[in-house]
Amino acid sequence: AAPMQQPEPYQQSAAPMQQPQEPYQQSAAPMQQPEPYQQSAAPMQPQEPYQQSAAPVQPQEPYQQPAAPVQPQEPYQQPAAPVQPEQYQQPAAHVQPQAFNAPVMGRDGDTVVLGNAQEPPVDGEETLTISPKRGPFVVLSDPFNPQRTFRAEIRHHVVIGRKPPAEIIIDYDTGVSGSHCEIVNDGGAFYLKDLNSVNGTMYNGMNVREPVPIQGGGKLRIGRYEYDLNFED
Repeated sequence: AAPMQQPEPYQQSAAPMQQPQEPYQQSAAPMQQPEPYQQSAAPMQPQEPYQQSAAPVQPQEPYQQPAAPVQPQEPYQQPAAPVQPEQYQQPAAHVQPQAFNAPVMGRDGDTVVLGNAQEPPVDGEETLTISPKRGPFVVLSDPFNPQRTFRAEIRHHVVIGRKPPAEIIIDYDTGVSGSHCEIVNDGGAFYLKDLNSVNGTMYNGMNVREPVPIQGGGKLRIGRYEYDLNFED
């Protein structure tokens, strides 16, 4: 028999084995060491405990003494005019009555004795006193205010205005002139005349520039008001 082949001894592969990796080398720059903690040089101030802010103090007003109560003043009263003592008047001497058989001119206030004119009149003896006839009268009235009614005797003429010497005075109306107009009695016929007043005179809606005849029942406007115009005996 053929002899048995001897196994060839194990031969390692010719390729050399990889060299083991070089050990890890730390980078040459050294790591910066953290600086140790240094406390700030300034010491901390201890905090004061919290205090609630006080309410602001309101300034006090200076003390004022209460004023004394004011006593109500009495309305001013104009002192009364001093009363003049009446002067003694000596009684007039008795006037001897005179008899007459013809017309004579009498005066206002004269006394006429009916009977024996040679002796002074005695109680019970009939006497007459001469008194002139009065009138006629002119009447102005405000139809909206009966208290504003004026009446004046008109023998010859009557002046209407805001102040004397007017006989009819309308002082509450500033539109009336001092002497505004006049009414003339010409033997029983009446005329209205403007006296150069500031605001003029109107009769029955007509502006009066020249004397115009008037009669009772007309409308007279002077100033701001219109009046009923009438005549009375």
